[in-house]
Amino acid sequence: MAELSPVAAGRRPAPAEPPPGPAAAPAPDVGEDTLMHRLAWRARAFPQAAAFLQKRHGVWREWTWADVDAEVRALSAGLQTAGLAAGDALGIACGSRVEAVLAVLACQHAGLLPVLLNANLAAGGLATLALQAGIVALVAEDQEQVDKFADVQTRLPRVRACWVVDPKGTRGYAHVRVQPFAALRGSGGGPPRARPEQAAVGLFSAGVHREPRHVPVTHADLLRLQAAAAPLGLGEGRRCASLFGLADPLGHYLAVVAPVLAGIVPCFGEGRLPSVAELRQCAPDAVALPARLLDQLRRETSARAARTRGLPQRLMQRWIASGGPRGALHALVGRPVAAALGLAACRTVLTGYERMTPVSARFLARLGIATRGLYGLTEAGGPVAAFAQAEAPALRVFDGYGAELGPAGHLLLRVGRHPVDTGDLVRLDGGVLQLIGREAELLTLPDGERVAPAVVEAELQASPYVNQAIAVGGPAGGIAALVELDEVTLRDWARAHGLAFTTLRSFAESSEVARLIEQAVAEANQRLQPALRIGRVLLLPRALDAANGELTPALALRRAIVRNRYAHRLVQGAHS
Repeated sequence: MAELSPVAAGRRPAPAEPPPGPAAAPAPDVGEDTLMHRLAWRARAFPQAAAFLQKRHGVWREWTWADVDAEVRALSAGLQTAGLAAGDALGIACGSRVEAVLAVLACQHAGLLPVLLNANLAAGGLATLALQAGIVALVAEDQEQVDKFADVQTRLPRVRACWVVDPKGTRGYAHVRVQPFAALRGSGGGPPRARPEQAAVGLFSAGVHREPRHVPVTHADLLRLQAAAAPLGLGEGRRCASLFGLADPLGHYLAVVAPVLAGIVPCFGEGRLPSVAELRQCAPDAVALPARLLDQLRRETSARAARTRGLPQRLMQRWIASGGPRGALHALVGRPVAAALGLAACRTVLTGYERMTPVSARFLARLGIATRGLYGLTEAGGPVAAFAQAEAPALRVFDGYGAELGPAGHLLLRVGRHPVDTGDLVRLDGGVLQLIGREAELLTLPDGERVAPAVVEAELQASPYVNQAIAVGGPAGGIAALVELDEVTLRDWARAHGLAFTTLRSFAESSEVARLIEQAVAEANQRLQPALRIGRVLLLPRALDAANGELTPALALRRAIVRNRYAHRLVQGAHS
């Protein structure tokens, strides 16, 4: 592995065009076409090309495809020596890091089934999913994950081995048998045992509206994802930083599948997900992140701008109001803003299903960055379509997948020969499918019209003081909103006004903050159609949390739980 200094990693020109890659070279034999055979081909064709960038102990290291192929073979041999047989399920409870990706590929090489477990799961949730998938061994990221396994190991009698990537703090453990992941390497291993029809990875549905279910995805399904790279602007040598967890279909695609199939270079930071400082260092061409994190970065940028004074403040205000990706104003304001966010080399931002606010989309456009929403499908192992960040976005389905308007207006996606009812409502407009939203989440207006709550929420989330808005049906018809406050920007506001607050609850109970949010609601209502205007508002006393069941482990909003927990207080009136 070659070492790169932070300067060498961060300061580089973005390539004008991707270098020639797999599309220009012969593909493996169709009868043996699996992700493993593509990996072996890539190691032969581009042995010294960059496969991954990994930061460890402050230094960026480059993994080549020759490095990856050798490590996967060694880990595959170790797994077989440890007694795991073809078809066995190995749970991987890790963040998005190189070792987890190598474990996935090694499992596939050995004919095992890697099952991706979200590292944010509580111990009970981990046990439930592990039982559902039938795992017999586990790769844990660190002491935290090992402790979760130790708490539930009596519920998992089939799990006979646990390897830990970062063994710090676990060496003295006697209550659970743990081995360092580095000790798993063996020798030999033989050729790949993978077959196209064999399950290549085990993922879980998001669990937004019902309990997560285990979904095995085959090698043939993963190879179909090759068509996704070009429409997304991903290609050979392009660096990509993903803030989606490895257990998320989009995170899995960008960390495992797209590097092998399309030659993109994922950037892995020191933690579970790359930090903004690490984005500045690795200078990715593309960044993938949930829309809510993007909105948060934009609000924090606006808050920092508000703390400036004099000419810098006036220039920032002018750029926010009318700036663009060229000219003197962009050089003075836009480029420094992009550099501060780690987006200096970025040309594309990819989000998931959640819609970003229009103000965030305009913010990125002023930086010259294109945005695309990805429609991920667990059954496919990654994204099957893309859409523009718009009110009724047109869905562009990638080659190799079919889409049609199903019963009751549902979107039906075809993965191979298998139709999948997504539960999302779409409409056909001029031969184009337009995405409306998840049927279970739509708001019903007094006249019977159904609208996606994101249309309302996006306008309220334009306020720098609103971290998340959840539109719900009002107590007397119409629309109400549950508001999670942005503690960072509110603390700046309070400091500027000489006010003292200690917790999010104290903000939510403040009459001054209530008036601030009333103003934000009034401004949002001016932009909304009359039928969509917000009536009552409830300020939530604390942040939404996965531990309380309000978010999934992947941080997707569980609307029904949040609505049932708080909406009754809207009937009582008050803003908090």
